[in-house]
Amino acid sequence: MPPANPRSYHHRHLDFAFLPQPDGTARLDVHSAEVLRSLLDAASGGGAGASGYIRLGSVTLSAPMAAALESVFRDLGGAPPADRDRAAAASRARRLEQATRLEAFFVANKGNPLVENGVVVDPRSSRGRRLVQAIRDGQAEPQLLRDWLRLRMEWRAIMALA
Repeated sequence: MPPANPRSYHHRHLDFAFLPQPDGTARLDVHSAEVLRSLLDAASGGGAGASGYIRLGSVTLSAPMAAALESVFRDLGGAPPADRDRAAAASRARRLEQATRLEAFFVANKGNPLVENGVVVDPRSSRGRRLVQAIRDGQAEPQLLRDWLRLRMEWRAIMALA
């Protein structure tokens, strides 16, 4: 089995690198950034040799323990750069699809009495209550209720993309 690439997570000033091992375990390396030491060294007239990372330690973890720790780091927002890039690309694609669908919704429903300012009228609003009463009294077309329900479902589907 070829060695896998390490997965790295950052939290505050620490860097945690998980490297899967051929035997199913994972090696965890913990590094601390030497930013403060570098600044102090530069301020005292020293060279730039102090910049970089200090290795704090390394430990071999069982696969379940490594998976549990990685899930904690992912929850802290320290996902690996490749995961962040994929998540950002997926988010951009969702926003683009949502914008496209919203624009199509606005164009298709311009002038529709069930859509006000590009948003489907809420049945609990004053305008919505008047429309509900008009439908009950038979003053509005019966298919208006069916169209309203369809528009609300379509609007919710678009908003769910956010």
